[in-house]
Amino acid sequence: MIKKYKLTYVFAAIVATMLFIFSYFVGGGALNAYAVTVATTDFEQSNVLDDLEGSVIEGEPFSLEEFGFDEEKETRLLVLVEFGYSFYSNMQQDYGLYAYVYNPQGIDFVTDSPLNKISLRYGDNDSDKPVKYDLQFVNQSTDKGAEGLFYKFKIVLSDAQRKDILAKVSGDERVYEIPKVELYAKSAVNAVAIPVARKYRYSGYSENYGPLTMTESTLILRVDNVEEHLKLDVKHTVYRPQGDYYNGQQSQLNSCYFRVPEKYFSEYGELINIGCEWYEYVTQPILVTENGYLYEQLRRLHGASFENFSANNYFVVAEVSSFREVFPNKLAGVKLASNYKNFDDEYSATFTPDAKLFSKMWLEVNSSRINNFAAVFGATNYSTRSVSSDELINQFLENSEVLGGTKINGKYSEALFTDTVDDFHTRGKNTKEIGKDDLMDVFWNTTTKSFWDKFFGGYNVDTTFDAVKAIEEVTADKLKGTDFEISKRLYVSENDVSDLKAEAEKAKLNDERLVLFRYSSSNYSAIRCVEATCSKSVSNAEKSLADALCDKVFHENFTAYTFRETVYLDFDIIYLTYELDNVKTVIPVISSPQDVISDSQPPLKEDYHTGSGAGAETFSIIMIVFGSIILAGLFVYFIIWINENVNQSKKE
Repeated sequence: MIKKYKLTYVFAAIVATMLFIFSYFVGGGALNAYAVTVATTDFEQSNVLDDLEGSVIEGEPFSLEEFGFDEEKETRLLVLVEFGYSFYSNMQQDYGLYAYVYNPQGIDFVTDSPLNKISLRYGDNDSDKPVKYDLQFVNQSTDKGAEGLFYKFKIVLSDAQRKDILAKVSGDERVYEIPKVELYAKSAVNAVAIPVARKYRYSGYSENYGPLTMTESTLILRVDNVEEHLKLDVKHTVYRPQGDYYNGQQSQLNSCYFRVPEKYFSEYGELINIGCEWYEYVTQPILVTENGYLYEQLRRLHGASFENFSANNYFVVAEVSSFREVFPNKLAGVKLASNYKNFDDEYSATFTPDAKLFSKMWLEVNSSRINNFAAVFGATNYSTRSVSSDELINQFLENSEVLGGTKINGKYSEALFTDTVDDFHTRGKNTKEIGKDDLMDVFWNTTTKSFWDKFFGGYNVDTTFDAVKAIEEVTADKLKGTDFEISKRLYVSENDVSDLKAEAEKAKLNDERLVLFRYSSSNYSAIRCVEATCSKSVSNAEKSLADALCDKVFHENFTAYTFRETVYLDFDIIYLTYELDNVKTVIPVISSPQDVISDSQPPLKEDYHTGSGAGAETFSIIMIVFGSIILAGLFVYFIIWINENVNQSKKE
């Protein structure tokens, strides 16, 4: 199962040299706190290529001729270096771990990227879980003909992490298992996983780090190849159920699926939990518009504030409750939905006839005023226009490049995302272990409205949540029926059912199982909008805003929608845990992180402010007609009754 071979890596010479240099300057050779600092500094200042000279790699003396540039070779981890492990606990401040990377294709890696990481578990226990640590760039080879051929990184450890590692590794043999390294290249969207799947076993000590009686280095490194590292091809899907929602909101179930060889289940038992990591954010509103001119003007902003908007027109984009809302001829007194304040009352102090303010944009989505769009897309028919994940990612990257400033994970401008996320969620980094029986509360089941709510509309509707288990094996029986039926059964996008079936066929041919992993539930909103174009070319700009904009043109029909969603940046599965006869086995995973930014879904045909949709509107019309007939009948009956009583009275 585990193939072993010896690799003697004579790194003791480097350590000894560094310590000799230090001893020359400070004398005495005593390893006090100051000595520790100098030794570490000298080691980190030494060039990666100088470090490698004189070492032994895979049983052979290192030779630059054997490690030249070659486009046929893959980037790989040459060695994990343990520096400064001391025999004495009070002399371990110098301890550190360093990764040396061979870059034969000459890839231009972003050395200061927060996406450069290493997956590591320490000790020799298969139940321990790997953790992803940041890699801090130290230096790269700069010699002529070898520029950027080798990289030297330091594994970033907090005091608590360093303490935990030192407590678990033994002095006789310190074991470090590396499933993968992740490096981020320029012009890439995500870091790429570099498979390692090795255990680095250090024994002995470097000179001056072992027992005081030790006169020379005894440090030995042995490297084992490890088969039990699982490569996964992870694919994502999203499920947004239909229903009766307010303010354009829908629940969104975020899932991924992947194939796992059958041998892991037969040898290690049931898949009980999955370790994963992502960075969670909610986008600013994104506009999909049929207005070509408005699209062109907003696209030029690249996600910047509307205060940077300059054109000859003044735009208003607003959500309204239904087609029955008709804009009057003047901006003054415009009433949007019943829960909106009057435009003049709310913003009269802000929007004055000042020429500078005329060039600004006013936009209100779902009762909140916003400052910018994260992205803008054109459409010939907004109601059927879905924006793909690739379109969103590409425009986010483009806008971020133009905006500059602080970027999330070194890629996306902070201006494209809100400062908050859904309740009970964590903004930014999330490291999770999700069990097979954990539930995702995502499905909104709306009870039938009361007679009066159906007749008059309103908010008095009870909404409850359903739940589904986080981990599910997709068997053949679950893929029977139409794509729509499968989508509802497995809670996946109907558009992804065909690919899910294809993955199931591959699993069958390769003796694998298909696993569906539901890792998060969040909110999604998509709201229909009415757009207005208001001309600034007026004769009397000294009057009120309402008078100044008297020649504006309003489009009464819906011509756009805005949406916002939760995104999961650099999503990565780190390990799978199996259990058999109460024995747990953790299988490290090798896969590249992905940005999960799901396709948009046009708004449901709902009246988002009253909770009554087209069906409810039809129902109301029917009820009004039916009620009118009843009232007319009662009125006729009442007239007949009065007439009969009057005639009866006359007879008496």
